[in-house]
Amino acid sequence: MFNIKKAKQFAVNKYNALYKETIALFEKFKNLLNTNIEIGLYHFYKGNISDAKLRFWLISIFHSNLPIVWYNIGRCHFAVGNTNKAYTYLTKTLKLDSNYEEASYYIKKMTNPVPITKLPKNLIKQYFDYTGEYFVEHWLIAKQYRGHEFVHMVITKIFNDSASGLNILDLGCGTGICGHFLKMHNIGNRITGIDISNRMLNIARGCFIKGKPVYNELIHMEMTEFLKQEKEYLYDVIIFAEVLHYLYDLQTELELAKKSTSKKGVIVCLIRRKEGEGVDFVNKGDYFRHSESYIKHVAKKINMQINYMSYCKIYGSQVDGILFALQHPQKKSKNLT
Repeated sequence: MFNIKKAKQFAVNKYNALYKETIALFEKFKNLLNTNIEIGLYHFYKGNISDAKLRFWLISIFHSNLPIVWYNIGRCHFAVGNTNKAYTYLTKTLKLDSNYEEASYYIKKMTNPVPITKLPKNLIKQYFDYTGEYFVEHWLIAKQYRGHEFVHMVITKIFNDSASGLNILDLGCGTGICGHFLKMHNIGNRITGIDISNRMLNIARGCFIKGKPVYNELIHMEMTEFLKQEKEYLYDVIIFAEVLHYLYDLQTELELAKKSTSKKGVIVCLIRRKEGEGVDFVNKGDYFRHSESYIKHVAKKINMQINYMSYCKIYGSQVDGILFALQHPQKKSKNLT
């Protein structure tokens, strides 16, 4: 009897050990898959398309049923102009998962049967996740990004000497360039930053002025979802600096921002400018451009007045932009146009 008990216990112990080894092996393969996808995406966003494609091909040998693999192989081909091959792999992605939004989006970019009016949010998030580390070097220094300077100019024009006590919401704050610049110039008593990319926020968390964090709060969330939430207080300034060009229709976001703005507060926006009328989609850059007339139309629809508007160059002498500020209708208008 004793030997039978020992044999049973031995069998149970062996089973438990085998089970643990199987789970550990599964986790190892899972981590290996995620690591290889990470490396592939890293190369893709660095512009090393051949290295990225090779990495995804290696993954496909062991995971041929994963839509994410064929999607990334497809957009690697798209990136180098092989649209026929890109189409083949993207349609293969949709056969495995008909709801794969990013694959559908790329097929629309190639075939363009109907105008594109929506960008996949995951595509935006992923872009900033993998480019945030060189944002300062590439965009701020090399490309001479000036958005933070424009925002600072508008806030000081509107609030003058009272700018230091403002409660500011920086939507799409990214690496914290705007908040850092404002604090350097003693603007803002409290600054809250919102961004869809946690990797960008990790950089913003490293922004300090005189030993104190620039941002009082940094929240990892899509900006529209944040604006829909109940707020404890209203903001004196809400900033949309180079984020609205990922939206076709701006009315929803601006109307939500209006509800979160104090009566004498301001919504400061920097967008990419379209000449003429309406809105258009820039296929090569994955963004939208909005016209001056469109901005005026939206402002009227949401019953806000434009207190400032001017044309500008967002990056040095490149990329046409419109800088504008919206406020609740005031008894005495302080129009700064």
